[in-house]
Amino acid sequence: MRATRVLSLSIAMAAASLLAHAQTFTQVSVNLPYGFTAGTTQLPAGDYEIRPLADQPNTFGFYKDGLICKSIVHATPIEKPGADLDTSLVLKVAGERYQLSQLWIDGMTGFQFSMPRLASTRESEAPRSLVIKARRG
Repeated sequence: MRATRVLSLSIAMAAASLLAHAQTFTQVSVNLPYGFTAGTTQLPAGDYEIRPLADQPNTFGFYKDGLICKSIVHATPIEKPGADLDTSLVLKVAGERYQLSQLWIDGMTGFQFSMPRLASTRESEAPRSLVIKARRG
């Protein structure tokens, strides 16, 4: 009985630790060399800070050059157990179009952004992923 309680407590603490880790970052800085779509908003290339909105869980503001919020995008938390991922942003690429797909924070915790269907320039060409390194702040 006691072993079951200890095991349950250990699992709960591990889950809380992962959740706290995912929600404690204040911003991610990234240089995007291409213009891209975040949600339904087209954003130009440049330096961005991605910040979680305090009053809206799993929602992020994209600040160009650290000053002006250019877009607000909702995401779904995701995990990739056993992954060795650095903080990074994943874009889906089809032809010359780049669309925000995922944000990964120091390892296996990430966020999947909702995105409209991205059509490729050629029917036989499927969209590919582009990973861009970022810095957690």
